[in-house]
Amino acid sequence: MVSHFMYFYSVGYCSYEDSDYIALVHQEKYSDDEFFDVIYSTLPFVVEKLKKDLLIEEYEYDWFYDKLDKMLNISFRCLYKIIAEVLVEKFGFEKVEYQSELILFGWPNIMQEKDWDYDNHKYNKIAELIRKELKDAPINSNWTIGNY
Repeated sequence: MVSHFMYFYSVGYCSYEDSDYIALVHQEKYSDDEFFDVIYSTLPFVVEKLKKDLLIEEYEYDWFYDKLDKMLNISFRCLYKIIAEVLVEKFGFEKVEYQSELILFGWPNIMQEKDWDYDNHKYNKIAELIRKELKDAPINSNWTIGNY
């Protein structure tokens, strides 16, 4: 349950093709640097979770670091969920539970009805209204895609 007067934080990853984020809240207000320090403080716990998940024994600890890059492909995409778990378990953060959200595929050109074969009722309803409203609108010759 999210309390009043909470500060929102996001942990996630991005790439050229996809991204994902986990929204968290905390009663303390952290600057970007302070939040990074808190995340950095989670790393020993994250490594322990990784070792446990990978069934690597404690006596193999040095070997783990020496060989990790050769045996596994661990990216931040793999770590951000563990970091968020540790922030919740050990650092007093709470995970935000959304009541509702609208996330739509962003590439189709709304103005071209058949640009993508995208079968999503909500997307189509939004796109149809925008096409209808802008169909006969005069186009400003200075408008570029960067305006939005």
